[in-house]
This record gives sequence, C-alpha cells and structure tokens, in this order.
Amino acid sequence: MKTKSSAIRELFEELGVHAKAEDFVYCGTRRVVYDGEFCGKLFHDRQVSKVFYLWFDADESAFNIDPAEVDHVLWMNLDACIDGVRHNTFPHCIEMDELEILCSGLKVDFA
Repeated sequence: MKTKSSAIRELFEELGVHAKAEDFVYCGTRRVVYDGEFCGKLFHDRQVSKVFYLWFDADESAFNIDPAEVDHVLWMNLDACIDGVRHNTFPHCIEMDELEILCSGLKVDFA
C-alpha cells in the first residue's frame, strides 16, 4: 500500500524511526477542501489523508530528529495532546478532526 510506504519513509526521514507496514494501524480517512486565504494569498487545498497509529515504545534517545524536517518534538499523553490542540497551548499543525479519527481507531473517548 503506497500510503503505508509513504508513512514509513516520512517516519524515518523525520524521526529516524524504522517501522514495517504491518506496524501501522489504520484509523480512518480525513478529506479537506478549502478555498480561502492563507498567509495573505488565495489558497486552494484538496487533501485526502489516511490516519494511522503506531505503537513504538522506546527511549527518546532512539529518535534521530532531522531539524530540516521537524522543528521540535513534545512527549505527552493523548489527553494532554487533545487539550493542547483544542486550546492551542503548543505549536502544532494538528487538526481536531485528525485527533477524533485517531481516538476512533484507538477505541477511546474523544474528550
């Protein structure tokens, strides 16, 4: 599946983490259609994104973060992430509906 191979490649490029296709658990699909202004310019966005989760239990030293790909990383539990995105308490590019899809895949309540 091309989507999983893209996820595997990006995970390695951005965080230095090796994973296999079977490690990813599909949660759902997010579709975006946006026509509006972005950074002061007219912007047309059409996206279809697959949302997966991956169980990866490792020490922070296992990650090799590429600063050209990732600005910074924060470690937190899911509830703290949802709260932080909802109240915009940390820099992110996460949409609430992505977290809702993730919670559905994890079979946990979306608070």
